[in-house]
Amino acid sequence: DAISWVMEHEGLPFPEARRKLADRAGIELPAPTERDSKDDYLRRQLIELGSFASGFYSELLKDPMKGGKGRQYLKTRLLKDETIKRFGLGFAPEGWSHLLDAARAKGFKDAVLDASGLVKRGERGSFYDTFRDRLMVPIRDVSGNVVAFGGRDLGSESQAKYINSPETVIYKKGRVLYGLYEARETLRHDKRAILVEGYFDLMRCFDAGVSNVIASCGTALTTEQANLIRRYVPEVVVVFDGDAAGVRAALRGIAILTASGLTVRALTLPDNKD
Repeated sequence: DAISWVMEHEGLPFPEARRKLADRAGIELPAPTERDSKDDYLRRQLIELGSFASGFYSELLKDPMKGGKGRQYLKTRLLKDETIKRFGLGFAPEGWSHLLDAARAKGFKDAVLDASGLVKRGERGSFYDTFRDRLMVPIRDVSGNVVAFGGRDLGSESQAKYINSPETVIYKKGRVLYGLYEARETLRHDKRAILVEGYFDLMRCFDAGVSNVIASCGTALTTEQANLIRRYVPEVVVVFDGDAAGVRAALRGIAILTASGLTVRALTLPDNKD
């Protein structure tokens, strides 16, 4: 039936598939409550929190006083304004409770914030923001819901250039591909996907008018991701960095993609270029 098809095609659980179809048909469903189903309630709350956090970070990036550091970094990446807007880029400033305070004021409970991975619990039990002084990249599922974030460090203290949201009930990193939501219509039309490694690799392609691009977000490609790609296209062109690590990652990815029944090509880059 229609619900089962959406569940299979987009990898959604029953409640989300039902709600997606209801939204398309203009049918208003009651919001799940804790009394109805704790799992459904938490899932819906996390989706709403992802949307709120994405808007919050995006507004901070545009803020004349607070977002200058993020905007300055984006100038070095030479991204067009429309690309920045299309992918909802944002900024998490320095400080320990910007998102925490805003989300609490919006009515989100600490248990939901904790489950989202957007905040962490300190040794004394108090919460603080996970992402601080970072350019924020929303990660969407195939339905367009913001289910996670990638944060690019803009300071000098952190040893991790990028950190990602932890896995949650709505985000399993081995089942999500960055940019798939934005690229899905072009993929169906072109019947070929270009697979790159990172967020900015993908966005620069979109900048250049190449929009059948998806990214593995720097993690090893999984069988679930390969099967997800196969739902949209029969062929994949793998474009990873030209250094030794990029070549090894490309070879591993090609084996997984081929095993999933996809036709695979590799585009080689000059040494040490991405």
